[in-house]
Amino acid sequence: MIIANLIGGLGNQLFQFAAGLAAARRTGTEFRVAVDMFDGYRLHQGYELTRAFAVAPPEASATEMQKCLGPLRSKVVRRLLGHFMRGTLRQGRVVFQPTVTYWPGIRELGATAYLQGYWQSECYFADAAVEVRAALLFRSGPSAVNARWIERIEGCNSVSMHVRRGDYIRSSKSRKLYAECSPDYYREAMDYMLQHHRDARFFVFSDEPEWALQLFADRSDIVEIVDHNRGAESYNDMRLMSRCRHNIIANSTFSWWAAWLGERPGKMIIAPRRWLRPPGLDADMIPNRWTRV
Repeated sequence: MIIANLIGGLGNQLFQFAAGLAAARRTGTEFRVAVDMFDGYRLHQGYELTRAFAVAPPEASATEMQKCLGPLRSKVVRRLLGHFMRGTLRQGRVVFQPTVTYWPGIRELGATAYLQGYWQSECYFADAAVEVRAALLFRSGPSAVNARWIERIEGCNSVSMHVRRGDYIRSSKSRKLYAECSPDYYREAMDYMLQHHRDARFFVFSDEPEWALQLFADRSDIVEIVDHNRGAESYNDMRLMSRCRHNIIANSTFSWWAAWLGERPGKMIIAPRRWLRPPGLDADMIPNRWTRV
């Protein structure tokens, strides 16, 4: 049995789900998720995977967790080990992601393993991509307002543009880890897109729509701000971005997944050249077929 620990925002939950599902398929064993770390979790929108998508991975029971983790069953212990431990314990049965870059050791797991980490690379599930895409269908149809946006998006040569600020700008911890997607990045990405698609129309999704409106004020003829999906409905921005013909993503797993879920032949996906500030750590985050500017 492969048990994948889920935590973080929706984008991170999708990476954890996909990596665990792929590992279970490679080892020919059952797949479970552990969601107990969401108890008391106050960031993002909590456990969203099964609320947003029509997928229901079984949750690991207390007995299954005990059998796999033994004395490491405690949430407190796992949180501490996740911060201070890197690598495998108990001959590979308990795995704390050892590196931010792709770790090929995941392909050497036995049939019983607990996975804790973020696993932010397509490399972890490329061999199960078809099954992952098939599993990740939105649970319900779009609301009336989102249906109208989809009609507009699909009626033109649409490009989604994700502008994430929030904690990336205000949190000193985040500023040390994440590179900034500056106004220059978005302008360069827009220009690059327009060189290839002169009729492109840009749909901007941002946690600070007023800031984005000012940033693109000089291009209001080809830019629209989409800002109605908030709070528990925020996941619908992923739905809308995935329906765009092309994508300009931020260094955010949320827009990474919007682009990946909507990927189709001929789609152009632009990602920032720098995702993380420490050099070299983001080498495996962006598929080679995407464009980095």
